[in-house]
Amino acid sequence: MIHETKIKRVASIIAYILLLLGGKEYSKTKIVKLLYLLDIGYARYKKRSFTNINFTSYYYGPYSSEIEEAIDYLIENKHLTVNCFQSDYHANKKYYTFELNNIPDFWLTNEEKLEIQKYLEEYLYLSLNELLNISYESEQYRAANFGDLIQIT
Repeated sequence: MIHETKIKRVASIIAYILLLLGGKEYSKTKIVKLLYLLDIGYARYKKRSFTNINFTSYYYGPYSSEIEEAIDYLIENKHLTVNCFQSDYHANKKYYTFELNNIPDFWLTNEEKLEIQKYLEEYLYLSLNELLNISYESEQYRAANFGDLIQIT
């Protein structure tokens, strides 16, 4: 039950981030990096993680299977649609679009929504490459070996 509650909370944070981005985002990687940077920024001042996600040092920076579970939760409950498109330029490359269908009953307080806005305002509209570079350069990511949990605090 605790894990399910955690996944619902992460799902609500993802949905709120998508709402801030206008309801659409074209990269799951960008969503993952925004969640990571939210935790890094929040922990800098509050000495704890905002999302309680366990991030692992992985290809393309921090990654978490809990984010996958949260996205699946949003899809299963019809809050999120994911579309897949084949690249016109790369035969084996697929692109995904995420579209927020409706706003779920958030498990976030107004104060938490303001915290998300505060800690993500400088990152929301950066390109994926910029977010990747910021994530790679974070002290927490650099301190972790490939495959290890990243210590946010």
